[in-house]
Amino acid sequence: MKLKDKTTPNFLVDVRCFTYNQSKYITDTMNGFCMQQTNFPFICCIVDDASTDREQEVIDEYLKENFDFSDGSEAYKKETDYGYITYARHKKNRNCYFYVIYLKENHFSNPAKCMGVREGYLKTWRDSCKYEATCEGDDYWKNSAKIQKQYDFLESHPDYSVCSHVYDNYLENDGVFQKNRYFSKLPYITEGNFKYYKISLDNYWKYWVTQPLSCMVRAVENIQNTIPKDKYDRFYDVYYYYYFLKAGKGALLSDNMGVYRINNTGIWSSKAKEDRYLFKIKQALNVYIVENDERPLVVFSKVLTSLLYYYLSRCQISQAIGAIRNYGKLVPSKYLVKSMASLPYFCVYNLARKVYKILIK
Repeated sequence: MKLKDKTTPNFLVDVRCFTYNQSKYITDTMNGFCMQQTNFPFICCIVDDASTDREQEVIDEYLKENFDFSDGSEAYKKETDYGYITYARHKKNRNCYFYVIYLKENHFSNPAKCMGVREGYLKTWRDSCKYEATCEGDDYWKNSAKIQKQYDFLESHPDYSVCSHVYDNYLENDGVFQKNRYFSKLPYITEGNFKYYKISLDNYWKYWVTQPLSCMVRAVENIQNTIPKDKYDRFYDVYYYYYFLKAGKGALLSDNMGVYRINNTGIWSSKAKEDRYLFKIKQALNVYIVENDERPLVVFSKVLTSLLYYYLSRCQISQAIGAIRNYGKLVPSKYLVKSMASLPYFCVYNLARKVYKILIK
């Protein structure tokens, strides 16, 4: 079989999937991609970040079994300075194409490459497609109309830049599916064939409902160019969707179309509780500092309460005082007061007693 570049279709949606050491889950993710029924061609860009758990072999086997590599097909393979690329069309779902990159070295561990090179090898599809969906390698889609529904919504609502949807949390260690309690807190709209919740920057920081697996955005250059990625040491999804919501409205379709997997192997799930709190606080502070927007401080105040409780319930009073002192230099005092006022009585008592001792020395 001779594999070579050929003219590509007019893709309307590109699906971005970054994965690392998720060999146990990536088949579910790829099945979710291939099950999509659309009236347009779409391309799934799967980037394996130099996995060490044989995930590339799992993807290879999936490609051989489900994609067309026959003579005369559109498939091709090539090597670049950063990785090995395979492009192919699904045997049965003729609107589904895969563009798989096996990176030669891990990029996530190198923020400079993560920010720079990644933009380069995704830019071709992002620039040529009208919309971009996302799904990480341990999550998956369960509704074959997901892409089509989100595409139809954004096509008919040009003032919207983000379209998400309802999804389940799967607690893998317990084998339990869990509903996201935040969806029902958003304003609900019924409009023709669409039923959705409204997302805005006013509620974005209160309720985390834009998991990557659920989102489709307008892949237009003018929005991408407004995102000051150089002002962040590493660019996370919470920043990404924030800037899209600055550029337009957001909707969360009421259809339950995906599963967010929570386990001990994910980057976020494997973090210690203290590290999670510190990470969320850092994200909120970064946007506040870069954009001079106090709305992220809503989540800052809430998470700071959890962090202080974590310290004080372990009698780590000096750490709690250090956090208050350090963050007090960065944010208006009202947010610190709000955090401390939300603490249980015994925590406030212990903290006040320690502060009093410091003051009378």
